[in-house]
Amino acid sequence: MRIYRITLSNRAFFYPIGFSADCFNFTAILAETFLASSLFGATELQMGVLGACNALGYMLPCVATGLISERLGRRVMCALSAAGLIAVNLTEPHLRSVPALYVAGFLRMFATSFLWPPLIAWLTQSTRHRNLSGVLGGFNFSWASGIMTGFFIGGWAFQHISPTAAFYFSASMALLLLIFVLTCTPRIHDVEDGGQSDALQPLPQIKRHEPDHAHLYIRQGLLLNTGACFVTSMVLYLFPKIAAGQLTEAAQGTMHSVRMGGQVLAFLLFGRTAVWHYRGWPVWLTLGALATGLVFISSAHSNWFYLVGCAALGFGAGAAYSLSIFYSLALTRIKGLGSGIQESLIGAGLLLGPLYGGLIASMTDVRLTVIAALIPLALLLPWLKAR
Repeated sequence: MRIYRITLSNRAFFYPIGFSADCFNFTAILAETFLASSLFGATELQMGVLGACNALGYMLPCVATGLISERLGRRVMCALSAAGLIAVNLTEPHLRSVPALYVAGFLRMFATSFLWPPLIAWLTQSTRHRNLSGVLGGFNFSWASGIMTGFFIGGWAFQHISPTAAFYFSASMALLLLIFVLTCTPRIHDVEDGGQSDALQPLPQIKRHEPDHAHLYIRQGLLLNTGACFVTSMVLYLFPKIAAGQLTEAAQGTMHSVRMGGQVLAFLLFGRTAVWHYRGWPVWLTLGALATGLVFISSAHSNWFYLVGCAALGFGAGAAYSLSIFYSLALTRIKGLGSGIQESLIGAGLLLGPLYGGLIASMTDVRLTVIAALIPLALLLPWLKAR
């Protein structure tokens, strides 16, 4: 039986998915941190464990879901993800303890892992290499804008409507995403939907003054992205403790939106230019922005310090992701594997960051913990420069 779907351009298909998926997901994630901290009285260590449980659910299956989509098909995996997210978001408002949030967070991100590696591989599969950087830049802009919007909605809904409103909003958005994935399809001229026809494309020639070794750039991008996820996730789960008594839930949501605004700016700059391709200076720009963000947030005594710190942290995270996604997809042959490895390492950063922050904050001051995040970034330096 032939199924007829609405055919859309690649951008009209993938960009709305990127925006909506991260919008409703981070609406729920932020509301979850407020539930744990404000209503259930979670300690710093419990907040770190909560973030780790979310990340573990995402990290474990990512490589597998990218590879499975090569056989099962991208659409099926995306639909399964949306269905799982509907179920988790409808269940979470009825939970009454921090350990129950651990389970819900794990399951939500487990379902999310069925979406991103297949979706990114699907996008790459349908895009000519010469257009890849620009298309990825627009896609990055779409999902980052979704997170920015989701953070604002999550904080505002928690404070002004109810602690559970964000979860019902997220469930509704996930249902719309499921309908969209099942009824629409991207216009792909060269290959069919699914994984088996994912061509083994020739790798591009690197004609720069930098060493002609693809693995160097892939390693730099993946490590920077993992480090950026480490520090940003640590800040996310400790922020209710950092800003306690200074910022309301709505204001905290706004600060996270500012952080994503910095990430959007990085995506616009990196997506519209190619001057950074196969160069060394973006590594230092990324590390400098991340370090600046951590210093400002740790020493914040006014809203302006929070604003500058969040914007710098977001810009560094955006630069890191731009390097990672371009190199890991442009310089690998099997796109499902490349996207899966990238998303799995993202999960590793998201796992270790909250655990690291929670452990240190339980033994010392929470603001000193933010500064202590500079140590893991410094430890990356030998691996970033090794040939």
